[in-house]
Amino acid sequence: MRARTIPRPAQTRAPRTGARRLAAWAIFMGLLAMPAPAAPLPPERVVCLEVGQDHFIRGWRGDWIASSDHPERVEVRAFEHGEVHLLARAAGKALIVLYSAELRNASIFEVRIGPSAIEPAKPDPGDVRAACGCEQREKRWHCKVEHMRCIEAMRIFLERSDIQADDLRLQYDVAGLQALLRDLEKRVRAAGFEGVELAFEGVRLRLGGRIEDEAAFRKLLLVLYRGMVGKLLIDDRLERKR
Repeated sequence: MRARTIPRPAQTRAPRTGARRLAAWAIFMGLLAMPAPAAPLPPERVVCLEVGQDHFIRGWRGDWIASSDHPERVEVRAFEHGEVHLLARAAGKALIVLYSAELRNASIFEVRIGPSAIEPAKPDPGDVRAACGCEQREKRWHCKVEHMRCIEAMRIFLERSDIQADDLRLQYDVAGLQALLRDLEKRVRAAGFEGVELAFEGVRLRLGGRIEDEAAFRKLLLVLYRGMVGKLLIDDRLERKR
């Protein structure tokens, strides 16, 4: 069985937006959501493997550091020439975190191992229809994110669903973006990152303040990833203590 890699679409550009002053603008995102127990949000890509299978992903430019949140399931290694090597050890799912200090950016993708992890799910969209005003137009879902109730419903829906990238578009208004930012800040504080400051600048989430080290940074990325509704694009301005 050959490995299957599902790419994610590029994100559109948007005006600058800060934590305290949000201009009236909307974000339109193409999303692909795969079911994952603790990460309902769209990873950069999804790779499906069998136990014992290895796989190379090519096309990463620059110097990247790679880590797996479940190394007992998936081993990962990034090479200088732009390749990422995956080795599937056990059935289940794992998130792969890639970080480039040069680009001040990170990428997260999901590895799914074994038939049970690959099986798609089709949840009832009734809750997101009610909370987000979702409409289906020519096989594509269009949803408006205007409040926290919609964000929570969308998280549950994305966690349980297997939606293709072209099938879902989210439109944030100011109130929806503010609600998302406040929720992300609560999650960051609850995880122990008191010195981290967040602000949206367009579709990118700017990270400021201080953090302990690179291991803490990777933990922070996963906290943010699990709280986002939409693809996580960051601008890393964090100062490392060591």
